[in-house]
Amino acid sequence: MPEVYIDGEFVSEKEAKISIFDRAVQLGDGLFETVRGHNGRPAFIHQHLERMRNSAEFLKIHFDIDDKSMKNILVELCQRNKASEARIRITLTRGIHPEGFALEGGKPSLIATAEEYEPHSPDKYREGYRLVISKIIHFSGSVLAGLKTLNYLEFLLARDEAFSAGADEALLVNEKGNVTECSSANIFCITDDKLVAPGLDSGILPGVVRDVIIALARREHILVEERNVTVDELLSAREVFITSSLRGVMPVCRIGDTVFKNRRSIMEKLSLLYLEGLDAACRE
Repeated sequence: MPEVYIDGEFVSEKEAKISIFDRAVQLGDGLFETVRGHNGRPAFIHQHLERMRNSAEFLKIHFDIDDKSMKNILVELCQRNKASEARIRITLTRGIHPEGFALEGGKPSLIATAEEYEPHSPDKYREGYRLVISKIIHFSGSVLAGLKTLNYLEFLLARDEAFSAGADEALLVNEKGNVTECSSANIFCITDDKLVAPGLDSGILPGVVRDVIIALARREHILVEERNVTVDELLSAREVFITSSLRGVMPVCRIGDTVFKNRRSIMEKLSLLYLEGLDAACRE
């Protein structure tokens, strides 16, 4: 029976419980992070925790565990579950709140899980992902834009739309007609040898791997532009790829009826550098 960490204890999955009155259950009130476990250690954990800490501060959810303690918990959890390559999830709930809809107060719950993760095959990375453009509009001005909250229904509906169409992922566009992100990934394109990414003001989640890729590109003197990206520009780009904590760097071979030729020189360079960075991050 797999074990989980909940509020200071490691317990079996069967024993792990939260109250039906927890605001996460009642209102989807909480945050989560999905972290890649590699060689039994969490990758880029400091960046994940910084994002969760900033979001918790904005939502007034108490979150005071330090990075070292959280990292040690996740390493032990991977060991207990024999998950060298793992899908790790950290969940922070607001807990039971005596004041109903108030934000401050209450006792949050901190939950972590780690299960064995099998990455896509090399063939899938060579083939690439097929995307569809979702009918769901991703509102850039939302107060929750950029937060990884437990209320994920918008993205689940978009992903279901993609799966129903036989695609791998859904691409969301905002109310201004600009590209934002996929249901569970950020998106990039290569135009005129520049790495172009939708800017944070488009309503996207500031992805951890997104930030790693941008930093690597700048280190390699690749020009980076974070700005508005139209659908037409994306469809006419030389290379398109997505990034996420579990998938790393995944090429896009098709968006709707537009097929991208197998020209991925910059993406492949960044992908190799990312894998080196992943190994390094899990040796710390």
